[in-house]
Amino acid sequence: MKLAILPILLILAACSKHDGTETIMHREQADTKDDSGWYFAESTEGSFSSSLPIPFNDFTILADDPNVGQIRTYIVGAKNTEGYKFTITEMELNDKMHFPNFENLISEFQDKDSELISHTEEEYGSMPCLTLNTKNESMGAFMRYIHGPHSTFTLIIEYPLSKNETIDTYRDYFFSSFKLKSTEPGSAHNERKRSS
Repeated sequence: MKLAILPILLILAACSKHDGTETIMHREQADTKDDSGWYFAESTEGSFSSSLPIPFNDFTILADDPNVGQIRTYIVGAKNTEGYKFTITEMELNDKMHFPNFENLISEFQDKDSELISHTEEEYGSMPCLTLNTKNESMGAFMRYIHGPHSTFTLIIEYPLSKNETIDTYRDYFFSSFKLKSTEPGSAHNERKRSS
């Protein structure tokens, strides 16, 4: 049976419980700006890049799981004193893992304490994509799940509801700036795929 990939917060919690978990920090508070004035957040070992409004950390988590083998997760994340949090996560898939259908993800969020305000299914390029809008008493979040051929990507922006008037601008640019690196033969990502 294949292991369905859970939302990213559950993934990270699961990874932290494995004795074989290793965190590799590539960059802390990276502050290279792009032409827009935002910070160019390219994952060192992952296959994605994006732009963030604040400096970010870039790291890899390796976790050994007895059911599916090694789990490789590439993360770019940032937060500021105003309460905004931005996270992009890529998890490589293997033959024992798969991405659940979007209906299951929607149902999971409907069963939680947070309110699911809306959900939208679309495509990122040719890849299936689900965007969720949730909130609780003090915080809101937009989450985007992208199902790639070899990896799953999760983009999350969390914000205080008191900052609701500015979130649309942050969300739109954060999501639209997400890009996949070249998948031509020779990239580090594909070298791992061919050797696995």
